[in-house]
Amino acid sequence: MPELPEVETIRRVLAPQLTGRMAVSVSVRTPGVIAYPSPAEFIAGTAGKTIKELCRRGKFLIIRMDRGMRIIVHLRMTGCLLITPEGYPEEAHTHVIMKLDDSNELRFSDTRRFGRLWLLDNGKDLLTGMDRLGPEPFRSYRCIISAAKAWEEQKEDKAVPDGPVSNSRNRKHILRRDTLLRRDRSAKGSPYAQPERMAKPCHDDPGTSFLLHREKHDNP
Repeated sequence: MPELPEVETIRRVLAPQLTGRMAVSVSVRTPGVIAYPSPAEFIAGTAGKTIKELCRRGKFLIIRMDRGMRIIVHLRMTGCLLITPEGYPEEAHTHVIMKLDDSNELRFSDTRRFGRLWLLDNGKDLLTGMDRLGPEPFRSYRCIISAAKAWEEQKEDKAVPDGPVSNSRNRKHILRRDTLLRRDRSAKGSPYAQPERMAKPCHDDPGTSFLLHREKHDNP
């Protein structure tokens, strides 16, 4: 099963190729991979729509389209999304093909057929399970970087003793460092996240707008 960093990598690779493209037509080869609505409604609801952005919530990929529609994809164990030139040889287990207006195709393939696609509007999502997800693990680590910088400044300052704090300047350094560290410990997230590697927020889904510049919301 693709792990969350892999799903985020897929989003980053596909997003610039999909954004602004129109779905000229959609073909569903395997009806069972369409979790909602019916395959016929899925085709009718996506053909002719323009893709506004590709974002992610947990391991779900969200293709946000115009007219308030969104395709939600969960790859499960062996699902795969590919963009290929039109007419390129298909993989053996290709289930959905979306022809784009740039002569490319977005293809969903899945060997074990566990992956699922949903077509929803911008209303509340009670079908996919995204409403039960917790906070995103990708977040800014500028807090830790700032704390480390404050610590280095304190060490490099010749006026800072190794023992007890002796002046107001030193107290300021240490209080700033300790505040930043407390702030970081109180936040939930992954220790390997980097500011430039945070996930793109999906404006259609509650709870994801904090993904960019988390430090703006960390003020007590």
